[in-house]
Amino acid sequence: MANNKIKLICSDIDHTLLDASKGQVPQRNIDAVRKALDMGIYFVLNSGRSYDSMKYYGDILGLPADGCVCTLGGSLIFEGTNIVDSHVIDREIALKIVETADEMGLFTHSFCKREWFSTSHDFWYETERKALMVEGQHYIPMEYFKEHDPHKLVVLSEDPAKLNRFVDYLKAFANDITVSYSLSSCMEINPVGVSKGTGIAFLCGLLGIRQSEVLSVGDYYNDVEMFKVSGFSAAMEDAPNEVKAASTAVVSSSMECGLAEALEKFVFQ
Repeated sequence: MANNKIKLICSDIDHTLLDASKGQVPQRNIDAVRKALDMGIYFVLNSGRSYDSMKYYGDILGLPADGCVCTLGGSLIFEGTNIVDSHVIDREIALKIVETADEMGLFTHSFCKREWFSTSHDFWYETERKALMVEGQHYIPMEYFKEHDPHKLVVLSEDPAKLNRFVDYLKAFANDITVSYSLSSCMEINPVGVSKGTGIAFLCGLLGIRQSEVLSVGDYYNDVEMFKVSGFSAAMEDAPNEVKAASTAVVSSSMECGLAEALEKFVFQ
């Protein structure tokens, strides 16, 4: 018997919806999402990715064209192609962060609305481009931030010590930004108080759904805020222990279709 308590499912994309070993959506996940949709349950992708990248996967899943998408870690929410919620980082603060990251040997990307920007076409640019399947634009931060407030910044490094030192620097902006990790090599910076969890809270208000009626599924530290505001939550079994501890249940890894397992466990039983 289906669990009629769940009316909204929010899912991360990388290492959750996608098979981490193949970078593709397994058919079992597609079938599970479509079954939930047929039951009249809302399914919303809730990711740090940009809109156009997420829309690609929405089409694969068969999500409605006028449905909601929670992008850039909760900073920008769409209903169809219309922006219904938007939060930005002050441009002067963004410039200080990007310039200091560069001085410390870190790489950054900036996201504004549906576009993303990089200072060079390096390894990290190619990694982002391949992941998002969307071309970024070259920009000069000092010029760009004169007129634009970004929705999200990403700071990248294979050296955890460098990222840790940068976190210490960012404490000076605690009243202006929220910092989280989507991978060990990837730090995400959102406007203060903004997260995937605040995205869910907004969606619940928009759709007339109680947070106790939400199932959220994810795999990393930036998903914990999503778990906190959801009545039900599932973490992939290869998630960090702290992430698993914050969830209602632990399911199989993305390679074994943990998303589908979460729906089978919480929605279809």
